[in-house]
Amino acid sequence: MKFTKRHILLLILCLVLIIALPVLLDKASQKITKQSYPLPYLDMIEEISEKYSVDKSLICAIVYCQSQFNEALTLNDEKAGLMQLSQEAFARISVLMGKNTPAERIYDPYESIDHGIFYLTYLCECYGDMESALTVFYAETNGLSTLKIFDGKDIDISLLKDNNTDKYIKNVYDVQQKYKDIYFG
Repeated sequence: MKFTKRHILLLILCLVLIIALPVLLDKASQKITKQSYPLPYLDMIEEISEKYSVDKSLICAIVYCQSQFNEALTLNDEKAGLMQLSQEAFARISVLMGKNTPAERIYDPYESIDHGIFYLTYLCECYGDMESALTVFYAETNGLSTLKIFDGKDIDISLLKDNNTDKYIKNVYDVQQKYKDIYFG
């Protein structure tokens, strides 16, 4: 069989496609992954990460799991903002922080993340580890706890654990790994 210029050009085109296709698919996959796991507010997250010594990817994961980065989200006419805190919780955290942040600032991305991560670090100090802190945080932000914020130093963490809490914590850690892989790897 005699190869014509046309055959050779087609062969070269096929080779280029074979070589380029994985790169193009990888770039498309990365774009879709970044759309699935957005990273707005990076500057704020980095600042708060340094302020409280909490891993950036963990902050991203918690915000993602709480609100998927929707600062206007309000659930059950009670939980609001990126961290899905109640206005009561937001006000009490504000006092504990030595601030007097107005309740309407719950929708401000910086204030919401700052208050939520302050609370998480507070819980981590109270209970000694991040998983326990996440358990109480989830319970408090989902109405599962009768502790009423900051009264929980004497509570048995196992009383707050249920299937939904375990799923939430696993999801936070899974999403944290995604953020590490995509943005902070």
